[in-house]
Amino acid sequence: MTRAILVHGLGHALAAAEAADAVGAPLVLLSARAAGGYAGAGWWRALADRVRRDYPDIALTAILDCGADAGWALAAIRAQVTDIALSADPPVTEKLRSIAEQSDARLWTDRPETLDLRGRRDAPAACREWLGVPPLQSR
Repeated sequence: MTRAILVHGLGHALAAAEAADAVGAPLVLLSARAAGGYAGAGWWRALADRVRRDYPDIALTAILDCGADAGWALAAIRAQVTDIALSADPPVTEKLRSIAEQSDARLWTDRPETLDLRGRRDAPAACREWLGVPPLQSR
């Protein structure tokens, strides 16, 4: 089963990447529900690009949730977002899946198990624990 870290901004994404990088673990980032509409595909693409630039050695999957809106999912495909979550009706989902595959994108219809970083006082520690990274030792 895929496990993801639900992020609400660049700080969360970088904290998750730092934890993944610490042990060479792959990282799956997930946006908040329907972020493809209110934050936009460009924002998500820029966030993922920054994580990839700052942590080039981690295997990153960055899933933008587009809710049930096919238009937001199409905008994400046009913006070259490679992983898109969609909760639309099956006929719409299948049409979008075909379009996504032609653009080398993946359409996710099941949300992975997630750690939500909203409200976490110590996001880096929560990420390390979620990814199975030992806690930092104080000196």
